[in-house]
Amino acid sequence: MDTLSLSCRSAELKVTADPVSERVITDMGAARLHLTADEAVQLGRSLLNAAHQLRGESQDAAA
Repeated sequence: MDTLSLSCRSAELKVTADPVSERVITDMGAARLHLTADEAVQLGRSLLNAAHQLRGESQDAAA
C-alpha cells in the first residue's frame, strides 16, 4: 500500500461520486484522490479494519 503524508493535523474529508469519470473523488484538504469503485471499496474496508483494530486495542487496554 502507498503512503501519502500531507503534514496536516486535520482536514475536512469530502467524498463524492462522479458518474462522468466513473470515479469516487475524495477531497482531503489540499489532496484529491480519484478512485475506481473497486479501489474505493478496498480503501473503505481498510479504513474500517483499522478502526476496529484500534477500538479493540483500546478496549483491551481499558480492561
